[in-house]
Amino acid sequence: MDAIKNFAYGTVLTAPSPATTGTSLVLNSGEGALFPQPSTDGAFNIVVWITGASPLSSNAEICRVTARSTDTLTITRQQEGTSARTIIVGDQVMLAPTKKVFDDIEGFGKNNLLKNGNFINNSTNGYGGTPDDFTSTNANAVQGGFPSFTKQQLIDLLGIADGDIEGLWNLKETSGNATDLSTNAYNLVDTNTVLSSDDGLMGKARDFEKGSAEYFVNANTPNLGINGNKTVFFFIKYESNTGNDTLFNITATNGRFDALISGGKIYMRADITSLTTLIGSDVVLEAGKWYAICIVYSSNGVSSLWINGIKKSASNGTFDLFSGTVTTYIGFDGGADYFDGLMQNFGVLSIALTDSQVKKLWAYTTYKGQKIRRATSDGNLYQTLDEALVERLRGKTVTMRATMWQDIASIGQININDGIDNKSLTTTTTGSWVTVSKTVTISATATAITLKLEANTSDGNVWFKEVAFYEGSGVAPYSHSQDDQNRFPRLLKLDPPQMYEGKPYQYEENRKYSFVTTPTWTAGTAPSGSPTKHEVWSYSGNLATVSIFNYGYTAGATVTKVFATLPIISTANYQAAAGSISNGATPNLTRAQIEISTASAQLVCSSVSADRLYLFSVYQID
Repeated sequence: MDAIKNFAYGTVLTAPSPATTGTSLVLNSGEGALFPQPSTDGAFNIVVWITGASPLSSNAEICRVTARSTDTLTITRQQEGTSARTIIVGDQVMLAPTKKVFDDIEGFGKNNLLKNGNFINNSTNGYGGTPDDFTSTNANAVQGGFPSFTKQQLIDLLGIADGDIEGLWNLKETSGNATDLSTNAYNLVDTNTVLSSDDGLMGKARDFEKGSAEYFVNANTPNLGINGNKTVFFFIKYESNTGNDTLFNITATNGRFDALISGGKIYMRADITSLTTLIGSDVVLEAGKWYAICIVYSSNGVSSLWINGIKKSASNGTFDLFSGTVTTYIGFDGGADYFDGLMQNFGVLSIALTDSQVKKLWAYTTYKGQKIRRATSDGNLYQTLDEALVERLRGKTVTMRATMWQDIASIGQININDGIDNKSLTTTTTGSWVTVSKTVTISATATAITLKLEANTSDGNVWFKEVAFYEGSGVAPYSHSQDDQNRFPRLLKLDPPQMYEGKPYQYEENRKYSFVTTPTWTAGTAPSGSPTKHEVWSYSGNLATVSIFNYGYTAGATVTKVFATLPIISTANYQAAAGSISNGATPNLTRAQIEISTASAQLVCSSVSADRLYLFSVYQID
C-alpha cells in the first residue's frame, strides 16, 4: 500500500525541466522531510496543482515519487489517468489519498493464492530442491530483484554517512576501468581486459576470466587501509574454482586483508603475523548462482562473514596492520591467484555494519524478486495453479498484480492464461518500479490456469517482485500467501536456518524429506546384507527431527556402537532422543547415550547381536 505520512504538503521551489516531461522537482527547504522515503517506505503518489485552483480540477496532475534526496523528488508523470501539465514554481504538492490508495484499502484482507510471489527462495534458478514454484521458459532468469544500486540508495538504505563509504564500484561498465562512486574516486585499472556480461544480478556485471589473468588494481588507495571497524561487501556468481581463487586483496607493506574461494567455500584472511584465516564459511557456493557476500570486521574482536543472510562469526584478535602505501585488487591477490566469474557492486566501508544493516542489504538486493533477460527470443516465468484451485475459480473474476522494473520500454507484462492469453497493458516507464495488474473473468470451462511474467518484443531486462493473484477486482497490496507463511516462516523473517552442506533455502518447514545414511558399526561383527530403510527428517523453527529405521540385516555379533550421518548441521546437543540396536523382535534398550555432533549421531549400546537399528532425535540446528 502507498505510504501516507502527516498528510504531507509542500510548494515547488524548482520546477521540472522541461516543465511537462521533467522528472525532478524541488520543494521549499525542509519540506522534503515531510514526505516518505521511497527507498524504505516504497514509492507513492502525489498531487501537483496550481496555486488557487482545486487539487481535484483538471489543473492537477498525479505523479509517482520514486526517490527523494533532501527536498528533491524524482517523479514519474501522468499517473492514475491524469494528463501532463506545465509544473511551475509555486505549484502546490500534496501527499493525499488517491484512487490507488482507496484500491489498496479495498484490497486488504484478500488472500494471495500464488506460491512464492516474492521469490523469497528464488527456487527456479536459485538453490535447487523444492519447491520449484516458477518455471523458466527461454527467460535466462537470474535471481535477484534489485535493478539499480547507487551510492545514495546505499546511504538511504543503511542509514550510513557518505564519509563511511571509502570505495564503491558498481562494476557495470562494458569494459575498461572501474569507476569509484565514493568521494575518494579510487578508480580501478582494468588489467587484461575484464569484459562484461548481461547476466548480472542488477544489469551488467564484470566477467573475470581466470585463464586470462583478468583483474582490477589501484596502487594508491590509502583510505582503504582501514585499521579497526570495516565492512566489505560484493555480489558474485563464480564460474569455476580451482585452488585459492582470490576475490579481493587490500594490501600494505606490513599486512593484507583479503577473501578467497577454495573448495566452494569463502574464507576471510588477514596477515597479522602470517596470512591467517579468520573465518571460513559453512555455506558451500554453487557455480552459476548469485551470492551476496558481506564481511564485517569489528574492533571488539569478533568478525562476521555473511553469505546470503547466513552468518558465521569468529574471534579475530587485533587487526591494526595498515600503514603507508595501500594497493587494492579485485579478482586477484597480487601474486598468482585469480577469480573466475561475475562480480557486481563491490563496496568498502570504514564502519562495521550491524546484523540488522547486513540483513537489510541482503533483503534489498538478492532476497526477493526475479530478473528475466530477453535475448533474441521472448522469455517468461510461469506457474500453473493446482487443479482444485482451477475448479474453484471457473467463471470468477480474478486479478493478478506485480511490481515491475524494466530497462527497455514496453517489454514487461503479466499474463493470466485460462486457455487464452490475457496480458496486462505495456508501460513506457523505465528505470523505476511500477505496479502492473490484469483483471479477467476465468472461463467457465477452463481446465488450467497459468500465470506468467514476461519479457517480450525487444531485448532487455525486466525485474518482478511482489506478485500476487487473488479473487475479485481492484489491485490489492502484496502479501505473502498462506502457503508461503507455512513453508518459509523463517525466511520471511530474514532468518534463514543453516543447513547441511550450507543450503539454507532449499527446504520447506514442516515437510518430511528422505535422506540416505550408511551406518558405521564398531566392535564385534557388523550386520550385513541390504536392509529395508526408512530414513526421513524435517525441521520447524530451530529444531530438526531425524528418524532412522533400518531392519532386515543379517545379524552381526556383539556390536556396541553405531554412527549414523545426519542430513543437516547441528549446532547444539539433542534435546530429546531415543534409539536402539536389536536382534529380532526384542530391542536392546540399555543404551548408554545418544551423542550428536555437527555431522553424525552416535548410538551407544551394550553388546548385542544386531539385525536392526532405530534412532530418533530432535535437536537444535542453529
